Amino acid sequence: MLGTVQDNRGDDLASHVWVQAGDLVVDIAADQFEQPKVIVEHLSSWHNSLHDVKPFLPKRDLAEGVSEAEIARLREVYEEVLRELAPFR
Repeated sequence: MLGTVQDNRGDDLASHVWVQAGDLVVDIAADQFEQPKVIVEHLSSWHNSLHDVKPFLPKRDLAEGVSEAEIARLREVYEEVLRELAPFR
């Protein structure tokens, strides 16, 4: 996702990008805005306060022609990411 961080007056400060699936938010860079270093939570109130929120990249399925080996490697990477995030749940 992509959103705009604003100051108390409503002036745009910066753009911010995070991962979101449904209402689950995963953010490893919110600390630059005086938030926790890692956020993994449902319905993040801070992320809900951001402005002009929209998908950073359009959702799309895997492109045709992706080999089974590449898909298997993506599954391995995904499982590795889940293991790394487990302590923050």
